[in-house]
Amino acid sequence: MFEYAGIIVNNESSQVDKLFTYKIPEMLLNKVVIGSRVKVPFGMGNKTIDGFVIELYEDKPNITGIKPIRELCEDFSVISNDDIELINKMREKYLSTYIECIKAIVPSALINGIK
Repeated sequence: MFEYAGIIVNNESSQVDKLFTYKIPEMLLNKVVIGSRVKVPFGMGNKTIDGFVIELYEDKPNITGIKPIRELCEDFSVISNDDIELINKMREKYLSTYIECIKAIVPSALINGIK
C-alpha cells in the first residue's frame, strides 16, 4: 500500500522545481493515484496550494517533518503515465519546469481549480 507521494506543487519558482514528499492520510489511501490533483500545505506558513502526484512510495522516506496531503481534488487522474513521460522529456529538451510542462498538458480549468 502506498503511504507517501512525490508531488509537484503549483508554484512557478524554479527553486521549487522538484518533487516534495507528502504523507497520504488514511482517509485517502487507495484514492490518491499517480496523476491525482491534491491540495497540500506548502512553505513555512503551510499555505494550501494545488499539487500533482507524480510518484507513490510504500516505504517512509528518510525525511523528517513530512506534511500530510489535505484533500483530493478529483476522483480521477488528471495526468496519465504517458503525460508524465512527456513532461520529463519536455523538461529535458526545453529546460522547462515541471509546472510549466504540466500547464501545457492539463486543461487550465483544472490547473485553476475550476471543476
